[in-house]
Amino acid sequence: MIKTPPFPVGAAFDDYVNDQIKKRQELQYSGFENKRTDQQLSYLSNRLSFIKLASSVNIDAESGGIEKLLQLQGITEKQAKSLVGNKLAQDYVLSNGLSKYNFPLQRSGVSNTNNVLNASNYGTLGTEFGLQAMPGIQSATITSINDGSTREATIQIRANSPQQFDIIELLYLRLGHTMLIEWGHNRYVDTDGKIKSLESTLIDDGIWFDPKPVKLKNETGEFEEVNPLDFNGLIRLIQIKTYQYRGNYGGFYGNVKNFSWDFRPEGYYIITINLISVGAVVESLRADRLIPGTTIPNPTGEKAVYESESNQNTLLNHLYCLRKDLADNRFNLAENNSDYVSVTGLEDEADTLGDTIKEIERDSTLYIRFGELLSWIESNLCVHFSNDGDNYFPMLEFNVSDQNYFRIFPGLISTNPKICYIENDLPIYKEKKVGSDLVERDLTKYFKPVNDSIDNKYRGQITNLYINFKHIENCIKSQGKLQDSNVSIFTFLKKLLDGVNSCFAGYVNLIPQLQDDYIVTIRDKKLEFRTDEKGDVIVSNEENSSQEIKLFGFDTQNKQTSFVKDFSFVTKLDNDFSTVISVGAVNGNNTSVEHADFFENFNSGLIDRYKKEAEENNPKKDEKYTIKCAKDEKEKQNKTSDALKTIADVFVNINIVDVFKNFSNPAGLVSTAAVNKFKTDNNIQIPKPTTYDLYLEHLVHLLGPESGFFSWGGNHAYFKGKPDDIGKSKSLLSAYINEATNSVVQKSNKKLKSSTLGIVPLELNMTVDGISGIKIYNQLVVDTKFLPKDYQNSTEFSIFGQEHRIQDNQWTTTLRANTAPKGNLMAIGFDTGEKVSEEEQVAEVRLSDEEINELRYPIASDNNREIVITSLFGLRQSPTSNFPHTKQHKGLDLRASAGTPMFPIGNETKVTATGFDETLGNFVVMETKVKARTFKVQYFHLQSPPPVKVGQSVGFGVPVGYVGSSGSSTAPHVHMKVQINGALVDPKAVLPLVDSFASDIKLILKEQTVPGIVYRQIAP
Repeated sequence: MIKTPPFPVGAAFDDYVNDQIKKRQELQYSGFENKRTDQQLSYLSNRLSFIKLASSVNIDAESGGIEKLLQLQGITEKQAKSLVGNKLAQDYVLSNGLSKYNFPLQRSGVSNTNNVLNASNYGTLGTEFGLQAMPGIQSATITSINDGSTREATIQIRANSPQQFDIIELLYLRLGHTMLIEWGHNRYVDTDGKIKSLESTLIDDGIWFDPKPVKLKNETGEFEEVNPLDFNGLIRLIQIKTYQYRGNYGGFYGNVKNFSWDFRPEGYYIITINLISVGAVVESLRADRLIPGTTIPNPTGEKAVYESESNQNTLLNHLYCLRKDLADNRFNLAENNSDYVSVTGLEDEADTLGDTIKEIERDSTLYIRFGELLSWIESNLCVHFSNDGDNYFPMLEFNVSDQNYFRIFPGLISTNPKICYIENDLPIYKEKKVGSDLVERDLTKYFKPVNDSIDNKYRGQITNLYINFKHIENCIKSQGKLQDSNVSIFTFLKKLLDGVNSCFAGYVNLIPQLQDDYIVTIRDKKLEFRTDEKGDVIVSNEENSSQEIKLFGFDTQNKQTSFVKDFSFVTKLDNDFSTVISVGAVNGNNTSVEHADFFENFNSGLIDRYKKEAEENNPKKDEKYTIKCAKDEKEKQNKTSDALKTIADVFVNINIVDVFKNFSNPAGLVSTAAVNKFKTDNNIQIPKPTTYDLYLEHLVHLLGPESGFFSWGGNHAYFKGKPDDIGKSKSLLSAYINEATNSVVQKSNKKLKSSTLGIVPLELNMTVDGISGIKIYNQLVVDTKFLPKDYQNSTEFSIFGQEHRIQDNQWTTTLRANTAPKGNLMAIGFDTGEKVSEEEQVAEVRLSDEEINELRYPIASDNNREIVITSLFGLRQSPTSNFPHTKQHKGLDLRASAGTPMFPIGNETKVTATGFDETLGNFVVMETKVKARTFKVQYFHLQSPPPVKVGQSVGFGVPVGYVGSSGSSTAPHVHMKVQINGALVDPKAVLPLVDSFASDIKLILKEQTVPGIVYRQIAP
């Protein structure tokens, strides 16, 4: 199992690759301003490329290997015995010609003997067919396929006689056998700018023929011991060699997938060999086979209720044994950390949950953690090899890192618990978390949190998904019976993940892929571009980005120019996609939300004079085609909308929907009588609930809490898995995600882009002088100034494919990249009770009268400037979001006219910070001491930069800022945040109030006098 994080999408090139690109571009620039040196001229004009192919075939004397050799023309028994073991493979390494391991001299001259083991250029392997030239590789192409998860090599070889063909056939035309192909430049530019010769390769070093642990200097400059006896070790050696030669060396280790040959009339053979990554076996290795040693002997007894399901395949046998006796195996071992979970408990504790579990089917609520399932598959379904009789390594390894993420948001659930479950943060409902009551916690207490030990509500750990046993069975079976066709591990994982994806309304797209040719990795294709190992999105800058590749022209500032041989930008619009865009772009963006950001700006500022206006239907249609009740409803909605606008200033930051439908008045700000009178006077209908409201109501129905004003709330219906609930969950979650996403895109001032790779359909194909070390999903930076403006500022590139081609002593690399968006959609979701740091732990504080008397109001008030509290401390509906959700409000919002001065609350106050924040706007931070307490007071959203400086001492009546609406704000106000002795407190604690609130929510102040300022009571 691999526990290191998978390679992140959009990661920059490794440092040595960046350096090599820079050095090559500088070398190409040489001569533009100064005369090139002889060494530079030689490098640029005479550099050659090489290629080598070596076989893993050993001749085994005990199992008939010598007899096979004796079948070859011209081989004597003595010669055959000298070629046992790996000697034949050592003597016949294919390259541009034919080379021999540990033999420094190249083949040369003309053979004057029929000895097939001669070392001549002509007459190689005997002269029976004349003085034929030695065999050799004519070309090789190494290409990434399947979204870059697999590599395939096609090698073309020429053999000039039957003897040559026989040797090649014996060594290289061996289906399933392992081969090593290496290539590179004979000279390269090192990090110091000097031109060096490439020295030995893995074949030259003999590591390929005699695999023993070896120490090599790695990318960190330290010596790393690598064991080439397994796949991982060999691939690691190739990576280190690539680093040592600064990307001027490449290697590929694969299995023979196919071969073909053609005998030409001229008397020579053209042989084609196809190699495939060693991990490509994932597409053929069966997941539904019954492996010897995993059968269940005659299952009988009281608990053998699943007897008919035993011995169908190894995976089903594993599930059978687990279910057969819940109390005696691995279920529910640790709260919040169990690999196997039985929601209804173990058999001996089934009664502890009482009536709650009566409608929950035990067999449909058994789960395995996905990371555990992957580990089990590697251990049980993958062929393991040993080269020393002791240590075994798998044909495939599975990445089970906890730092492999998928997109989530607070409040996201799996809509179908019969497929999967995630233990996610749930929203607050009436000051209580959904699903937090005792019964629901008993049902879910053994699941590991989906974002365990990471401080990010918008990232889930793929390994902490829980997969339902039934879903695993369904991915192996078809209509209750085993499929007639074989089910490969890859097919099984894809089907498994397709089901998981269906549970999240298209918000995630998990797929299986191969990394480094043999590591099975699960990726979320919807995860934001350039997400690092901590789950955070990397903001691109010069230090963390790939070296820019110059496409053409001379960069005189950086003294670089291009080493690109060819490039093209191609827009990729298939018929379906182009139709969607053409319709959506002129139809008010009323089409697929997935592409909403593209449509929103695609035709911005442009009008089709033949389609000036667009309506959903014909507004002038005949009366008989109208839907009268819909028309009446529309009129009511318009009237309601106008009425709401009239009172917008009164109900700033209050969720009107909640006020109107919840007569218990949760905000405590407006009387029920006042609301009812207002509705009656204005003929207001209760506004239609948002998708947020509907989804939240459904969560309460599924998971509790039991109390609430929703009439059907608290039924704990989730694990019952009723079809109606599953269907409603899918539709409501989908509607909420679509509405929230669309709202963010349409209303935000920022240019937001979808996080799906390749959403802007542009593909870059670029061929450069051969270079290795570039990985699939690397960020690719190129000069885009010649592209349309929309592409220049909003996109960057992610590599999805590459191809190395070696032919005629030249090596070229072709990179294929898709455009990826700069910036991503805002995270959506519900507030779950915002966590605060230790220094912001909320405390309830009651000040003494003496302390109150030493404080003053933070804002002036007179008949012209009323002070109104527009938002309280604590949970509230977010006023600045483009979609409704609750959020922790850490202060008190005071509304006043723009420009109203703000003052310190203490007479001896020191300014500790000032500045501007994109969300908080202009702000000032102050500290003052009153008696034994230290007060830290902060004002946000000020009109302009504060008129005071850090370190300045101020007293009563000295303005420290002015009311404004900077940052993320809906109207002129000041957000006041207060900490006392480091603890976060409700600012009302420091305001000398007569009463808490009047019925009309205006602040009632005690009369106080400050030099120049008169505070007056505001009448209710």
